[in-house]
Amino acid sequence: MRLFLSILLSISVAGALSAIDFGNRNALQYYPYQEWSVDNPSWPGNAFDVVATVVFTHSGGTTHTTEMFYDGGTTWKWRFSASLTGNWSFVTSSSDNSLDGHTGTVSVSANSNSNIKGYITAVGPGNNKWGWSATGDAFTPNYVMYFDDVTSYYNNPGQVSSDIQEFVDGHGFTGFHLAYIAGRWFDYDKADPAVASNAQDPDPRTFEALELVITKTYLAGGATHLWMWGDQSRGQTPINITASGGGINGTVDRRLQRYLAARLGALPGWSLGYGFDLQEWASLSGISSWENYLQSHFGWFHFTGGRYQGPKTGTNHSPGNAWNSALEYASWEHHKPAYSTLVLAADEVA
Repeated sequence: MRLFLSILLSISVAGALSAIDFGNRNALQYYPYQEWSVDNPSWPGNAFDVVATVVFTHSGGTTHTTEMFYDGGTTWKWRFSASLTGNWSFVTSSSDNSLDGHTGTVSVSANSNSNIKGYITAVGPGNNKWGWSATGDAFTPNYVMYFDDVTSYYNNPGQVSSDIQEFVDGHGFTGFHLAYIAGRWFDYDKADPAVASNAQDPDPRTFEALELVITKTYLAGGATHLWMWGDQSRGQTPINITASGGGINGTVDRRLQRYLAARLGALPGWSLGYGFDLQEWASLSGISSWENYLQSHFGWFHFTGGRYQGPKTGTNHSPGNAWNSALEYASWEHHKPAYSTLVLAADEVA
């Protein structure tokens, strides 16, 4: 009996010693987001599949639940953006002892930067407009389609700043559209965006590049819209993954979704589309499953949706009703539309 008790005590003490109290840090509401990291020397299986949950709780009861993300080597990180001023606390939970039981607090003050407008959300009397949570101001997404490769802006803040000055400050665009990242989720400098048949793990460098564009654009008062995939005729979807765990919402796809939610969830100022020409390769049920999975992991709300086909040069938007009403935002494909055509599109889902 004494031997059993001593073993139990040693296990308990070992667990307690591994948990870190990060103490308190001061932060501003919304942005900059806060980040913590811990060392995890060993883990079973794929590091990207290790699950560690972090719950942030406000003194008034509001919570944000997010996850840690693997950042290479033996490092795991997690992030937080304060939706409310005041006092927050957090605790981590994981079956991996090195990631379990960490705690800390955050004291949040109001952000006086006028370009910091909160999170992208639905605003207006019917909650049917794109807008900012902190100000309630609506905006019309009017984006410049950005580089279709990641290397052009990876670790290149000068390029991003110059483009913001020209297109957001100079021409009045609301931000940038980063289209069909697709295969570059797994390999940031891939020559083309097709998804490799053996794709497996997210590439952290791709996320570093996206974070640069998202945060710089947000600080300029703008927003960023991402397309997760392209279309299947170009091989820019998870259908192209023929290795084990491939396919839409398969193991590899879900691994990427979890990583995206954990790494980008706390960043304000961005939204996400599923891809384009979706009627050719995706189903509403599959996209809804993707959307629900992401929203359950984000920790903070972000618009997610998928562009319905057409009407291109036509004006009949009714075929997209079922599709658009099921997702977070409505979208169609228009080729040089007249203003009246855009009004018809808005009226269709009003």
